[in-house]
Amino acid sequence: MVRSLDVAILGGGPAGCATAMALVREGFSTALIERTNYLNVRVGETLPPEVKAPLGSLGVWEQFMRDAPCTCSGIRLAWGRPDILQSDSIFNPFGTGWHIDRRRFDTMLARRAEKAGTHMFTVASKIACREGAKGDWKIRIRRDGKQFDIRSKFLVDATGRASVLARKSSAARVCYDRLVGVVVFLSATGRDQVSDCTFVESVEDGWWYSAHLPDSRVVVAYMTDADLNEKGSNRSIQHWREQLCRTTHTQAFIDYHVLDTGPVVVSANSSRLSRFGDKNWLAVGDAAVAFDPLSGQGVYHALESGIRAARAIRNLFGGDLTALRSYATETEESFDQYLNIRNKFYGLETRWPHSTFWRRRCGLVRTSAK
Repeated sequence: MVRSLDVAILGGGPAGCATAMALVREGFSTALIERTNYLNVRVGETLPPEVKAPLGSLGVWEQFMRDAPCTCSGIRLAWGRPDILQSDSIFNPFGTGWHIDRRRFDTMLARRAEKAGTHMFTVASKIACREGAKGDWKIRIRRDGKQFDIRSKFLVDATGRASVLARKSSAARVCYDRLVGVVVFLSATGRDQVSDCTFVESVEDGWWYSAHLPDSRVVVAYMTDADLNEKGSNRSIQHWREQLCRTTHTQAFIDYHVLDTGPVVVSANSSRLSRFGDKNWLAVGDAAVAFDPLSGQGVYHALESGIRAARAIRNLFGGDLTALRSYATETEESFDQYLNIRNKFYGLETRWPHSTFWRRRCGLVRTSAK
């Protein structure tokens, strides 16, 4: 039996779930297709205070608060100088930011999307998509030995930096750096010295990020370029600890913690698609544009992107032939503004003029990854 729907969404992260929920509220039938069961390691744990707006718009703010995220009162920085500066969020009209358990957060969004009426297909081991003669999409999913066939009028790529659908549709991935994160999760053994602030410390070959998470856990990530992390490419905890010993402040902040999970190496580059969609598909979240974790805007952007994508699809179905072009223009302008801020912030660190990592940040370099 073939299930016919208005929109199918590939990828069940924040961008995909936000798109689904926003479309369902507009009366569209949707399917959300996710390869995992949400038990895999997921990174991106800091939410800015402004996240209250999209979560409220999607009707999930109260549930988010019931899940007891950790408050984030600001950012502590050792950047461009050895001592620490603190920027508090006390004057932000939205209040504090948040540190979250990403698996719990993503699972919550997926469940709310399903409860709203989205057809959920998780643990989809094989997904095949092809465009029909009439411009619709035919999607075949295999899950638990069973086969499901979907026909949708429109397709959304929410597959993250992989941008699976977009690349198959001849859109190239344009990368601006080679940043990766070597991520470790720790558990407290008693005395917990980590503050509720996000902490960032720059070092000669990159920078470090740490944050306090729910359930007395801490995430600590070493951010560097992929080619500079070759010794750590085998995910060696020993290499990660050797790099940690080169920090001035980060290692002191995570005393009394023991290894829980990791290291996990994840892509963290700034990148975008050469085009964000076509007449019957578009990309959202990291699949469209991906931000450096330094911005702390990844999840917030994903949610906002999903809401804007749903609006564009609604307008397209309503006869507005400029809807997708407007979405693309807004996405591109937002990314250009981000790049300007990113470059200025990296430019503040001048202590290691001979470092390959920091020399690369002196100018903007684009590489195309097809």
